[in-house]
Amino acid sequence: MNLGLQGKTALITGASAGIGRATARELAAEGCRLVLAARTQNRLDAVAAELAVETQTVAVDLSQRGAADMLAERFPDIDILVNNAGAIPGGSLPEVSEDEWRAAPEPERDFLQGLVHVAVAWYQAGRGNHPGCERQLEKADRRLQAYRPEHRGVDVDDLLRQVRAARRRAARNDLALRRVTL
Repeated sequence: MNLGLQGKTALITGASAGIGRATARELAAEGCRLVLAARTQNRLDAVAAELAVETQTVAVDLSQRGAADMLAERFPDIDILVNNAGAIPGGSLPEVSEDEWRAAPEPERDFLQGLVHVAVAWYQAGRGNHPGCERQLEKADRRLQAYRPEHRGVDVDDLLRQVRAARRRAARNDLALRRVTL
């Protein structure tokens, strides 16, 4: 198959096994230059050895803060991103167990903690605790804005609009917060 990708540069995360490895093979067959990222260098080297195209490997744990920024700075001219790093559990928010939450990478945990701050803010508002409500809304705003987990089925931009509207109301001592929708 010719997808017209000859000469393009693709960054594939989670490239040392499974879907990432298979994607590397397919994009190599299309003539792409590859940047393969995963946690284990020797596994990346094994994948790179299978490919007959220009390939760079980077051992990186994308669950660590700054890791994605490092990749973006080191490889600024990427044409194709295959975001396949695999430590985040699948499913919608109601399906995430506490064990999965605790095992999730830090950005995912921050997002989930942001949702907890939203719930606690509404609880504090119901109790008439203005400072507690404002604190929780500020924390929710900060934690929710950095991560966009589309696989969770949450429109984060809409949720942030709701949180910020609630922050404005709370700043006016209005604790009659409206129902938040996800």
